[in-house]
Amino acid sequence: FAARLNAEVHRNAAMLQAAFARVYAETRPGARRTQGRIDLPDVSWLRDETLAEWDRRQKAAERRLGSEPERRQAVLARVEDTLFRRFAGRLNEVQQHGLGI
Repeated sequence: FAARLNAEVHRNAAMLQAAFARVYAETRPGARRTQGRIDLPDVSWLRDETLAEWDRRQKAAERRLGSEPERRQAVLARVEDTLFRRFAGRLNEVQQHGLGI
């Protein structure tokens, strides 16, 4: 799950970088396109918060559904997808806010 969150951080940063480069090129015709990186806010706290929630929910599922491994796996898959979507949305919000968008 942590690798999935890290990949989303990189994907979001690349998307924002590309969007800034495109806007720069559109608003400054003839200007050289810069390869500089935009300064994105640190989002490690958001990843850590999401991983902590994942750990809490895993433990709760183990307590409630420990004797039903198939059901527990199905519940955890849904929880992971929900937490990932929430993380991706909050990540985009935090990064855009940090950029003044």
